[in-house]
Amino acid sequence: MAIDIHGAETMFPVTNCIVAPEKSMKIATMVSMTVTAMEGFENHVEPSPKGFRGLSHREIGDFSETLPFLLEAPFPFLDQPTGPRRSIC
Repeated sequence: MAIDIHGAETMFPVTNCIVAPEKSMKIATMVSMTVTAMEGFENHVEPSPKGFRGLSHREIGDFSETLPFLLEAPFPFLDQPTGPRRSIC
């Protein structure tokens, strides 16, 4: 088993997500459901795209017996700061 932990912008589509290839999907789904039920932490599972070469969870899963998982956690400090917009003119 290999777990690759990443941080992403809070509005990134795979934030609070487990990304897994087909062979890891059953475990990823069970973990997601367990975390939601026991901790009340909303998350979801996404399949690892087959055509995305070079991604750790794709390469490790395709070329070894390892069960890989990618976890994306929200890191608010990565977000672009926004606030009231004023005209400079």
